[in-house]
This record gives sequence, structure tokens and C-alpha cells, in this order.
Amino acid sequence: NQLITELPYIGNQYDISFDLLISKYDTAVYQTIIHFGLGGDSAYGDRAPAVWVHKDKYLHVTSSINDNLNLFYNVQSIPIVENKWFTVKISQTLVDGKYIYEVFVNGDQVYTVENTKAQKFAPVKVFAGDNFWNAPEGKIRNLKIYTRHE
Repeated sequence: NQLITELPYIGNQYDISFDLLISKYDTAVYQTIIHFGLGGDSAYGDRAPAVWVHKDKYLHVTSSINDNLNLFYNVQSIPIVENKWFTVKISQTLVDGKYIYEVFVNGDQVYTVENTKAQKFAPVKVFAGDNFWNAPEGKIRNLKIYTRHE
């Protein structure tokens, strides 16, 4: 549970990326990696976005999208094995008048959905881990955050 920074906002367009290395999984079913949000864990905007790992070694990526405070995708196609670096990118961009939310792992697009309710969340806290879930042992590096709001 480490507060990395507090951003003035996450806009309706953003690009977040980081490298992830898990050295040891916890025994909990879900283990938090990084959490962007308003500060809680149960309101729209509290996951904007957030990433966990599942005990079965896959990413569980969530965000507040289309009025769903916890729209999630389980990236079961790419096992998150211990002691190996993975690159995670989560973005929402305006494409031909539509906001498109996408998740990439190691450069491969693993999920995409149109967000018809894209909005700005403010202010946004960025945590490595959080107060709500256990965390695995590991490292995050090369965290990059870009956001804008029209």
C-alpha cells in the first residue's frame, strides 16, 4: 500500500503503462498491483483503472466503464509467471468519435471495448497495492501516465 502520487485528474483519454515482475504470489485469490482511483473501492471512479493478479497467475484488469464501476477482464491467455518481466498498457483514446478502452500485455492487445460513458475523474490517487487487498511480492518499473480531457 504505497501512494505513488495524486493526479489532478484522469481524463477521458489516457495511456498508462508499466513493467511488472512478480517474485512471489500471496495466498489471496486476488492480489493488487496498481490502483488508480478516487480513494475508495466501491464507487464509480474508484477503479480508473486498477490491476490485480489472480492466484492462478493471470492479470485481472478493471476500470469504471459504461456505468459499471468494476468492468473487468481476466487475461488468462498470458500466464504471469514468477521472476519474469511483463509490460502492461491500459489506454482509452478517442477514435473516430468513440472512446476505445484497450488492454495490452507485452504489446499484444488482449481486450477492447467502447466506453460510451467516458468521463474525467478527479482527483485520482495512484497506489502500488492498496488498503483493500493483499499484494504479491514484486516490482513495478517504468510507470508512465499520460492523460487529457476535452
